[in-house]
Amino acid sequence: MFLAPALAACRPSDAPRTRESHRGPAIVARAVEAHGGLARWRELRTLSARYRERWFWPWTWAGVTPWPGNEISATLRFALHTDVAHAVFDRWPGQRWRYAGGSVASEGEGIDADEWKPWFALPRTHFLTLLPFKFADATAQLQWLGRRDGLDEVLVTYPPGAGQTPEDRYWARFDPETGRLVSVALTVTAYGPLAAGDLRYENWQWVDGLLLPGRIPAVLTGPQLPLHTGEYSGISVE
Repeated sequence: MFLAPALAACRPSDAPRTRESHRGPAIVARAVEAHGGLARWRELRTLSARYRERWFWPWTWAGVTPWPGNEISATLRFALHTDVAHAVFDRWPGQRWRYAGGSVASEGEGIDADEWKPWFALPRTHFLTLLPFKFADATAQLQWLGRRDGLDEVLVTYPPGAGQTPEDRYWARFDPETGRLVSVALTVTAYGPLAAGDLRYENWQWVDGLLLPGRIPAVLTGPQLPLHTGEYSGISVE
């Protein structure tokens, strides 16, 4: 997803800018409440949405998109409390991808899933769509790093064996006034040790008691070159 050759120095620092690193769990807990609350999150089981993702040059030229094309539209369905994810593509309505527990299944004609990266695209989109709730997982390690540009920054890491890429790191930034998630800087070890990007969460919308993103643009960490933009519509939860 993110290519960042020779940009290791541009990644955010892990070093806390304050000794109050214990505040990380409290900030994430407040964010979860600001986005609808843990009780409502636990009541629901699935999310469905129309999804469009567009990649930008030079990444289109480099052919690094994990999807079957530089611009895709699909219907997504995610299980909220497991990693199960489905995608049905508009251009190939008979083509379906399913991810669960590290395994990928595809069916239908039109594209060869083996030529792309469903093993990455589905769990990545599933996880990022459902933030900040996924940061409330019991395995998440949360450390407050202090304030950056007026926002509370929390470093989120996971222990070995948690998820598909526990080596990844997330620098989540929250509005101290509203508690809401604003942006996430992250590493993407599936694409290499120096791959890193910055995501901004926009167009928040209330859906049956949960506050969910309508748009997530991503840029390359450091030079801030546009990578891709994901847009959601017709979101429903049940």
